[in-house]
Amino acid sequence: MAAAAAAAARRLPKIDFSDVAPANGGSLGWAAAREQVMQALTSYGCFEAVYDPVTPSLRDSMSRFTSEELFPLPIETKLKNASDKPFGGYLGQIPGLAFESLGITDAHLAHGVPAFAVAMWPDGNPSFCETAYSYSKKLAELEQMVRRMVLESLGVTKYLQEQLENTWYLLRLSKYGEEKGEDEEGETKKAEYVPHRDTNTLGIICQLNGVDGLEVETGDGEWIISKPSTPTSLFVVAGDSLRAWSNGRIVAPLHRVRLDGKDAIRYSAILFSCPMEEQVVEAPPELVDDEHPSLFKPYSYGSFLQFAVSEEGAKDTDGLHKEIEAAIYKNEPLRGILTVQLKADDWEIDRKVLKMGEKIGSGSCVDMNAQHDNIVPSIGACTKSPQYCIVTGCQSDRFCRRHLP
Repeated sequence: MAAAAAAAARRLPKIDFSDVAPANGGSLGWAAAREQVMQALTSYGCFEAVYDPVTPSLRDSMSRFTSEELFPLPIETKLKNASDKPFGGYLGQIPGLAFESLGITDAHLAHGVPAFAVAMWPDGNPSFCETAYSYSKKLAELEQMVRRMVLESLGVTKYLQEQLENTWYLLRLSKYGEEKGEDEEGETKKAEYVPHRDTNTLGIICQLNGVDGLEVETGDGEWIISKPSTPTSLFVVAGDSLRAWSNGRIVAPLHRVRLDGKDAIRYSAILFSCPMEEQVVEAPPELVDDEHPSLFKPYSYGSFLQFAVSEEGAKDTDGLHKEIEAAIYKNEPLRGILTVQLKADDWEIDRKVLKMGEKIGSGSCVDMNAQHDNIVPSIGACTKSPQYCIVTGCQSDRFCRRHLP
């Protein structure tokens, strides 16, 4: 109860974009908003944006189309929302989860929504197309303003046009919860989405029907319940691509969706900005120096995304964490606080001195076949005192600790 109350009391930074537009980029209002954006993204990786162009009327129209016309469609129809891009099409039918989501590529362009709608409705639903296009276009304008502010703050505005030319947008419409909260076996489904970090550049989230559920981890283990404070509020969330491109200056926060009410149904619309598949994500030389050594190897966004949905990348590590915790308390049932040694000399271990014991769990972070330049391979864990620790492979800069939140 106390933790829930604390989460409810804390709020994400709120930034008002009412008087901010690309045309007044040199104004005092732009400069003030830019400073707030950078402070929020370097501290939390996200913020609440008050953005009047997405009016309550436009939000209500999106909510009505999504809840009354799109998700009630037969599953056979929704499965036509296919894509050759990972996470680009229909997501759902996940055992134990009351969650469905559909994706619209290039929804901010005139051709994007009609290409999606013609597969959903015989007449292509022109009213839905007009509404979703208007909504996506306004969110894309906000995304581009935020990105411009970030690059201006970092002193690398010269890369803005190149970035925009190598970006595509995905509108994702999602439903959490359902009228019948049970699966075929009669087990209750959870209306939630697991804790995760986005792989893309930026995401802009709109909670369409007034049902809260988005939670953001602060980096210190606490979760903030993200409640819109105005009828025109949205949430801007940074992804791993922006974190890597900024050489770690921007935070990519862990976030999740959880609904409290048993019968609650939440609808959301998220616009994601993503690098082109062939685009190489690499920090520009201006952001790498002696004080800010390179934290990430350059990587192809497409190959990283493919890895994220591969068998190795998609394995659930939550169960592994629980297994490690259970093993610790099995050996030390009275130990409530774990201590770690932070001396630099304690961070490097000769693998030849390691003795492998029993297997207590598995997941993608302990699979030594899960090879990717920006994935830290995990070797094992010591669950007995006096040296509780997790042993990982060594990064290129020798110190994995620099990469930990």
